[in-house]
Amino acid sequence: MQPYGLVLRAAGTSSPDLGPRTFRIDQILEHAVLDEVFQPPQDFDLADYWRRTQEEFRVHLHEGSATPAVPSG
Repeated sequence: MQPYGLVLRAAGTSSPDLGPRTFRIDQILEHAVLDEVFQPPQDFDLADYWRRTQEEFRVHLHEGSATPAVPSG
């Protein structure tokens, strides 16, 4: 996977089969500096990708309420 960028809350990466994906930085357990050079596609806009990702997350976020039942004694 090649890094498209790093934002405050996640790293954008790409896979030829999966397209852009987002990972939490705490899920990256190790890294290595390689001699390879990667350039994201010229039409890729990290700020726009991040904005759309956040909007999609909010749309699919379940909102609701719950009243927990705690047994007494």
